Amino acid sequence: MPTFSFAPSPYIARIGEHLLGLPQQLEPYADSEYLTLGNQWLPYFDATRDTAPAEGEKELIDYTEPWIVSVVKTTIHDYLVRILEIPHLSDQGVKQLLADLQYFRNVLSALEISLQPDFDELQRYLATNQADLKALLAEKGQQESPLFLKVATMRGLSLAGDPKKVNK
Repeated sequence: MPTFSFAPSPYIARIGEHLLGLPQQLEPYADSEYLTLGNQWLPYFDATRDTAPAEGEKELIDYTEPWIVSVVKTTIHDYLVRILEIPHLSDQGVKQLLADLQYFRNVLSALEISLQPDFDELQRYLATNQADLKALLAEKGQQESPLFLKVATMRGLSLAGDPKKVNK
């Protein structure tokens, strides 16, 4: 039986297209200092980051960067929250979600935006095969991260002694 790779879901592809279009949409404002007036209210804004050129440099400052980073990181956060609301993932669902996460990773790479650690952790746990996931759950149990425990639950595994779930 042939194996097929999964393409990103249509909604993830649309989100990616919108995120990739942000720089072009904000380009008319790239040299406008007025964008900085609201930076302190942007989610994920790093006020300690110095965007001014070094002394003697004549580099143009891109005032849109904090806005793009904020929109993208907020989107990542919301996407991760929605993923963690999934009650159960089949093997096919895991493969589709991994394809979506990889596409998202590629979009972020194109935008030169670093991933949040939770994103990497989620992708790593989803890519772990069921047997290894079960072994890790049996070995570490509650000592593992809440994200690991959530992924294990989504994939039908539970801690021994949990009356609500049956160990698979």
